[in-house]
Amino acid sequence: MKKIILLIIAIFFLIGAAYARPAAIIKGGDVFNLEGTLTYTNRSDQPENVIISVPELRSVPPYQEVLWLKYNYKGGLLEGTKGERWRVFTYSKLPPGKTAKIVFTAKIKIYDVVFPLDADIVREPGKELLANLSYWLAPDSYIQSDAPGIKGLALSLTGGIKNPYYKTLALYDYVRENIKFDLTLKPVTALEVLKNRIAQCSDATYYLMALLRAAGIPARFVNGIHINPGEGKVPLTHAWTEIYLEPYGWVPVDVTLGRFPSNRLVGFGEQSGGYVIFNRDVKHCFKIENRDMKKLSGKMKWKMFAERLGTIKDPRPLNLKLRIPENPSQSWDTAGDRQIRITMELVNKAGSAGDLKAAQGLLEKEIERVPDYIPAHRKLVEVVQSQNGLRGLLNTYEQLLKNKPGSPGLLYGAGITSFSLGRYEPAIEYLRKSVHKLKHPSVYLALGLAYMDSKQFRKSFGALDEALALDPNNINVNGALANLLTYDTDWLSLAEFCASASERVSNSFFPGQAAYAYTKIERFKDAVPWAEKAVQMDDSLGWYKALLGWCYMETGKKEEGKKLVKEALKQDTGFMDRKFYEELIKK
Repeated sequence: MKKIILLIIAIFFLIGAAYARPAAIIKGGDVFNLEGTLTYTNRSDQPENVIISVPELRSVPPYQEVLWLKYNYKGGLLEGTKGERWRVFTYSKLPPGKTAKIVFTAKIKIYDVVFPLDADIVREPGKELLANLSYWLAPDSYIQSDAPGIKGLALSLTGGIKNPYYKTLALYDYVRENIKFDLTLKPVTALEVLKNRIAQCSDATYYLMALLRAAGIPARFVNGIHINPGEGKVPLTHAWTEIYLEPYGWVPVDVTLGRFPSNRLVGFGEQSGGYVIFNRDVKHCFKIENRDMKKLSGKMKWKMFAERLGTIKDPRPLNLKLRIPENPSQSWDTAGDRQIRITMELVNKAGSAGDLKAAQGLLEKEIERVPDYIPAHRKLVEVVQSQNGLRGLLNTYEQLLKNKPGSPGLLYGAGITSFSLGRYEPAIEYLRKSVHKLKHPSVYLALGLAYMDSKQFRKSFGALDEALALDPNNINVNGALANLLTYDTDWLSLAEFCASASERVSNSFFPGQAAYAYTKIERFKDAVPWAEKAVQMDDSLGWYKALLGWCYMETGKKEEGKKLVKEALKQDTGFMDRKFYEELIKK
């Protein structure tokens, strides 16, 4: 009997584990003092009855924790049907020329939250769950997911894709790449964005949500503010979306942040410590109205200030150790076959002469002869991509695989071509099959990058670690691992890895990243030699020089550091964190 009970308990445990919701990775964020001021001035010659609604700041696990909140004026609390809240302030007969003023102050703790999304476990919600999510699948006046143009576009972008993760990623990539962002515009609807191809944050969110809902992905609107957590300054009102991915639950997606290529993954499945949530499923942050239903004569103004108080240390860091061999192996791209060398020389000559079709023909013949020669596949994708013909190339690979279904080289070629097309699900499948048979760093690298772009970070680490073990001097492998550690924001691991990589690979990127990572944990003395090395290797990049100047200023060489920063600002007008360095030399 005891064995039967234990068996039943084990079964229930396994069932629970199978359906357990993967936990988000929560990292130490920042504590801020927030102060918001809203004013309304009656510019008419008659008294006005004014109602001002302010979204009620509250704790929203796991993103934020409100430590305290105060108002300068007593107001009532209004709750919506979906959990939204406002603090409502009423002014009866506000005299002409007088101003209603609401000030709220708060101390809030904000966390970095990353969902370790794994496409392999994402599944369609069951019927019962889908019925509960129906509110977030329905169209409304801003999110016209039932409009023919939006439904047709969503179908064309996701046709043939079954996995909800890849459906979402395809729609997210389409919006971020095909919409011109203008953050000064007045809000419009999803249909207007479809027509004009221009949007600010809330419009882009409506548009993405309309496409998502049309494709059967539940999506909800989130509004709040966005602060630069590294500095603390005047924050901006902001809007983004949350999508429902089973088994993860509601996952944040910010297509406005993702419009920058370097932020593509940061905008998908992550919410950095600069976000403050006010309300969900509400199209406005602040609202002013007249209880007599008359048109108001004045205008509401608001401003907010954020003061950064400090950083909370992460109690649960994600610390993945990388396996780096002591003795670098030989290059895997050395061709021993005389015919291969001759063909590749002819390909390079044809490419230099601009005859891409000739180069493509030579490569295709060589791949038929030696299907597992990896450099030929890489070169073919490079050549065909220059002619915008990757879909045709993928068809070629798929036809060749029908005759040689187990060829690891052809699987690799199909994988990197799928990856170049942004089709990550089939790319991963092809590359996984290839890597089992062909232990080649390029295959592991491609698989690692496909996992990375799919937000499957742990799997990406595993594949890139294998690539590094096979070819420690490969700049692309080292660079991919550095980028992955940047996404993870494990700054000490990033600093140590880039310092190690700079000994193996001669490129200014690695000492520069090592210095930058050390500054993120305020170890400026450790950052100085790496910043100096980066400047020595490439003094054309103003960012390296500015970074070194900042490190000098923090380690007692204030004037020397200021001079370097000023030189960098004159030399390079487009490097990142420029505003930070402009403020730095004013102090």
